[in-house]
Amino acid sequence: RLLKDNFSDGFIARFGGDEFLVLFLGHYTRSELERRAQSFIEELRQTSERELRIGGVTVSVGISFEETAEASVDKLIYCADVALYWAKQHGRARFCSFSLKISQETGLLVSSKDGDTLL
Repeated sequence: RLLKDNFSDGFIARFGGDEFLVLFLGHYTRSELERRAQSFIEELRQTSERELRIGGVTVSVGISFEETAEASVDKLIYCADVALYWAKQHGRARFCSFSLKISQETGLLVSSKDGDTLL
């Protein structure tokens, strides 16, 4: 319910056991997506305490963003997964937007536009 309420303009899919994917098509800024991720994290925390009466429920969010139509959906998903991995490694209840720095810190490989592999 929280995913639908917060991301009604996105395509929502289960991506694994406890992982979900929200895909947005159209014109969104990085800061808008980050603001929405932070808002979702906070709403999940409040809802779990208020309605479920349990504390400590957290969510980590990985964001990938492409301003042009050049990136494939597979690459965007992979980059979001790299960002999610970083967020999980750096604490609870946080989001991370993919960047080349994150790719380097995690050691997960991502191909650049010209085909070079980043370490």
